Amino acid sequence: MELNLTSEELSQLRVSQYETSDKVVFVKATCILMVADGVAIDTIANSLGVDVSTVYRYLKSYLSVGLKDFLGSNYVGYSGKLTEAEIVILIAELKSKLYTTAKSVSAFIYDTFGVKYSVSGTADLLYRIGFVFKKSTGVPCECDIEKQKKFVSKMSKIFKSQDGRYCNLLC
Repeated sequence: MELNLTSEELSQLRVSQYETSDKVVFVKATCILMVADGVAIDTIANSLGVDVSTVYRYLKSYLSVGLKDFLGSNYVGYSGKLTEAEIVILIAELKSKLYTTAKSVSAFIYDTFGVKYSVSGTADLLYRIGFVFKKSTGVPCECDIEKQKKFVSKMSKIFKSQDGRYCNLLC
């Protein structure tokens, strides 16, 4: 396939090719340059690590929309199911109350906003808005200090060696 590019188009493609850090833009620019140089479509696909149909799709897109729109990225990332206002409310709730599971956060989201999230989706959402899960460790609560002192005193008498030092439990 033959493609005639103006010197301005060639220079713009080369500049885009060298200045970008986006792999997709680099591959698109290189693909069009290689087609313009008369390289076979199979060779282009193998060299760039893309499918032959991708090369044809890039070429068709370039011919239909032009250089500027061809190299532009129209990709819009996933923003989630909740609005910005709902996320603000969720963040305030998470800062005011301790949730121990993603399932409980998912239940709060459903009850408050009517939006269903899976447990893994909730975990992804929480990570995206800056929260992390940490496995909690068991901590004794409401301990009786006097009982603890008696226990330590009793154990120290049991494990005291003859010379007055405390014996290691392994001895």
